[in-house]
Amino acid sequence: MKNGLGDGSESILTASDEDHRRMRKIFTPAFSEKGIRSREGMLKKYTDLFVQKSGEWFDQNGKVDMYMFSNFALLPLILPRILSLAKLFAFWRGWSTNLS
Repeated sequence: MKNGLGDGSESILTASDEDHRRMRKIFTPAFSEKGIRSREGMLKKYTDLFVQKSGEWFDQNGKVDMYMFSNFALLPLILPRILSLAKLFAFWRGWSTNLS
């Protein structure tokens, strides 16, 4: 099973056991206490951006569909940047732009 990026690569969710272990080893430091602390400023910045944008969206539409908005904000804006995945950021940015 491929990852949906269209480049033929696999994701950690679809990889073989051997590739999954290799990918997990690469990602694990990002989720350690030290890894998370090193991204605290970025987490705060994007959390603040999320709150600001949700307020702007509420003002424009009179209500906020938090499920759709969290998918819109979390996937393209926050997750790839936290994990330093530029290619994934570009993919999700295009995907989320097509939602609106």
